[in-house]
Parts: sequence; structure tokens; C-alpha cells
Amino acid sequence: MTAPATEGPYYYQGAPRVNGSVCPLTSPFGTDKILIIRGQVLDAADCRTPLPARLDIWQANALGQYSERPNYNCRAIVETDDQGRFTFRTVYPGHYRMNARTNAYRPAHIHFKATPRNTVYGTLTTQLYFTNDPYLWPRDACGAEECSSNDRSLIITTNQQRNLNTFDGQWNIYMRRGGNGPIRG
Repeated sequence: MTAPATEGPYYYQGAPRVNGSVCPLTSPFGTDKILIIRGQVLDAADCRTPLPARLDIWQANALGQYSERPNYNCRAIVETDDQGRFTFRTVYPGHYRMNARTNAYRPAHIHFKATPRNTVYGTLTTQLYFTNDPYLWPRDACGAEECSSNDRSLIITTNQQRNLNTFDGQWNIYMRRGGNGPIRG
């Protein structure tokens, strides 16, 4: 089962529906790391039954900055296909400091709200992290209880492609009927 995690302070409703690209490149020199995420939304009971769903996705850009309304940069709604499969392209999100008074950072992450068409599953709010990030728990400024950066179901390994700035990763979202439980924070 995919663990729930906090929505955080940067969620805005009303993101546009996109067909594949969540976050535009921020570097005029083409030095941003491109990230391609593929996965499937599945029933946690058997890990096979596909769940067509709407994915509300938001993240910081490569510089660790979240957009404001109304531009909705790095915010999108991605619809899965009828087999619950999704693919999207984005920039590798940057780290950011929690506040100006501390030297505590958040690991690179992408936020998700997964809402299957079958309403018995509810909506799962969670975050996706990346292996070898120096700010994963225990160094995550958000804490393990609220942000779950210590939960292995939320951490993926990305593979570098021939194009040295492109990485891809596979992440399946497993949901159970009645919801995946409350956020532990």
C-alpha cells in the first residue's frame, strides 16, 4: 500500500489538465535534469486490478521554488488510461529550505493526489521521493510522521538515460478500498 503524506502548504486547486508535461524547463541553457515518471494505479488488495484515476500533481521547479497562482507552473492534472497507467515528463525538483531561519531542507519530491474513478477508494494524498537524496529522513526538515520520507513505498530509483540530463523512474500507486489511512502527522 502506498503511504499517505501531507498535502503541504503549496497545493492549489484548479491546475490544468495536461497530456504528459508537468513542469517546464527553468534553465535557459538546457541544464535542467529531465525526469520521466511511469507507473500505474492499482488495487492494494491484489496488486493487479487497475484503477483508472485522476492524478493531481505539483512540485517545486529545479531551483526548489513553487509557483503561485495563476500560472500553475509545475502543477497539473494527469488522467491515467483505462488500465490505470500514467506517464509524465517534468524537471527533477530542487531542494528547498523550510524557512530562512534554519538550515533544514526538504528532499526533492513530487506531490500527488490520486483519485480513482471508483469512489470507494477515496483520494490518496502522498509524496514521491528519490533514492540517495541527502535530505531524506532523518534529515528531512518536515519529519517522518508528516511527510513520510522514510517510507520505502514512496522512494524510487531513477535511471540515467543516454541523454545525460534525462532520468526515468517507475512508481506504482497502490490504493485500498476505504482509503489508505490518515496522514500520521
